[in-house]
Amino acid sequence: MLELIWILDPTTGDLVVEGLEAAEALALAGDLLPDPGDLNCARPLQIRALPEFDAAGGPSLRVAGLWHASVVEGPGRRSVLACQGCNLGCRGCFVPQTHPFDSGAVLPVDALVQLLLDPSGEPRDGVSVLGGEPVRRIVGA
Repeated sequence: MLELIWILDPTTGDLVVEGLEAAEALALAGDLLPDPGDLNCARPLQIRALPEFDAAGGPSLRVAGLWHASVVEGPGRRSVLACQGCNLGCRGCFVPQTHPFDSGAVLPVDALVQLLLDPSGEPRDGVSVLGGEPVRRIVGA
């Protein structure tokens, strides 16, 4: 039996349906809902604006984005840190905008932990760190 998960974000009103392709969702509820779109890894509905920090003096990381309430980057509802910079060149990558090593913002690791665990991201079942290539971007460690 096919399992569908419907998540309605009470803050934004966004609806995420897991278990259907966009065309299947349109066939099921096209007369009730706006046109669907595929939501893939690292393509959130909303990305949190990154704050300005002085990254001098401690370990920091080049970051492309940070968002909460993801249901596609792991099990449950997750807070997500997208790192900036990747040289792997995987075919079909969903986030080629994270490849340049000179883009994004450099933020202190301790500040990133605070942002990821911010109460505004609750309920939260976990945290996902993804790329770019996360382990290549630590600065000053």
